[in-house]
Amino acid sequence: MPRSLFALAAVAAARVRAGESVILAVPDYRDVELALKALGRFLETSRIRRLDTRAKPAERYAAFLACLYDTPGVVVGTRSVIYAPASRLGAVLVWDDGDESFTEQLAPYASTRDVALLRAERESLTLVFAAHTPSLEVARLVGMHWLTPVPLARPEAPKVISGSQALAEETPAAHARIPALAWQEARRALEHGPVLLQVVRAGYIPSLSCARCRTPARCTVCGGALEFARPSAPPSCRVCDALHPEWQCPECGDKRLRNTSLGAERTAEELGRAFPGTRVVVADGASETVSIDDRPCLVVATRGAEPVPTSGYAGIVLLDTERSLAQERLDAGVDALRGWSNAAALAHPNAKVVIVGGETPAAHALRTWQQPEYATRELSERRELHFPPAVRVVALTGTDEEVRRALSTLEAVPELQPGGALQVLGPTPQEVGSRAVIKFGYALGTPLAKALKSELVRSATSRRPRVAGRGGGHASTLRVRFDPPGIF
Repeated sequence: MPRSLFALAAVAAARVRAGESVILAVPDYRDVELALKALGRFLETSRIRRLDTRAKPAERYAAFLACLYDTPGVVVGTRSVIYAPASRLGAVLVWDDGDESFTEQLAPYASTRDVALLRAERESLTLVFAAHTPSLEVARLVGMHWLTPVPLARPEAPKVISGSQALAEETPAAHARIPALAWQEARRALEHGPVLLQVVRAGYIPSLSCARCRTPARCTVCGGALEFARPSAPPSCRVCDALHPEWQCPECGDKRLRNTSLGAERTAEELGRAFPGTRVVVADGASETVSIDDRPCLVVATRGAEPVPTSGYAGIVLLDTERSLAQERLDAGVDALRGWSNAAALAHPNAKVVIVGGETPAAHALRTWQQPEYATRELSERRELHFPPAVRVVALTGTDEEVRRALSTLEAVPELQPGGALQVLGPTPQEVGSRAVIKFGYALGTPLAKALKSELVRSATSRRPRVAGRGGGHASTLRVRFDPPGIF
């Protein structure tokens, strides 16, 4: 199991022995299974309470009742576990708080990290955020001395080498998807145990474009991206599943398609041909493989779905790294580094990790195992450019009239003056309605939230309700979301 998660289990067990209960929040069910296995080495089963949606209702209710007992224990679960009752609660532990699974998709869109911070302050709890790559939000709190960095003990960092830069001359092999060095390391490692190949995309061929002009292939029904879902299948839409056997490029008229990315299933197919007789395991979001044994095999996994071997991977190859960094998102680098680091941490102490791609700041941080320094530099750059989490953000969506009225009400709030305290971007037209984004300092969060809440209430109650047989106004579509992920 991951060494850091094992260390967190040891911390939780020590607090239980001291007479305190502990909440341990992890991203998904895979981490829940691993955490339960780790805790089982330190505590008896009666002291471990599992609260997540994959448990049966009777088991969840029994665990909920056990949380109310005066006997201290560890409550383990995904994002909702942060609300769990626990008698004699003394500590909250959050593993990999930057994972997107910790963001609630329903209003009020609370993040597990934010709820943990509030609960720790209200109940005077010990709060621990642990990760191989710290989130920028945690890095900000460390820089403010609100949190204290405590590096977890590790015998030594994984040995990470660059698969492309290992070749001195510029050759086609240096820029192949799987360069020669990666093939060599995979063959060598297969003699000792399982080998992990991490890819970005699931599926077979998840992205297509015109073979002549490189225009992305889109569905003529809904505009979604086309893919090859399986071998010999016609191109189909990833959104509405419509088939397009006679697709034609709207720009140049060509009917030929080319692959712009390969998924886990296609990669596994190619590896099966290259390594005949070798077992190939595909692990993605649809797979429920949590762990594997130490028998030699090739594991093709997407980020976050890597099964954990008993003694660690004999070799790890990180593919499509440049594609990970090329995503049009502000957090692309941080998310990529977190995924790479979590995979590299599964390596056996004698294993090598090959990262395929050019030398980038994120790749350098992985090779030197200096993820906290990378997060600190990234946060410093965002502070200069006024990007979150150096500043806070709120998004207003609705009709153009509703969004503009909400913005005008903010001009009358004294706490939000003088001008310049808020940086308003928009409103800009969306597929439905308009959206405005506001950047603001942390000190303005309370007055801004109060003003927008009043506007939400006013907008929801100002329209005349519909009455049978009579005309009426439409319901308000104004929506407010603070710190939405992926806004930039």
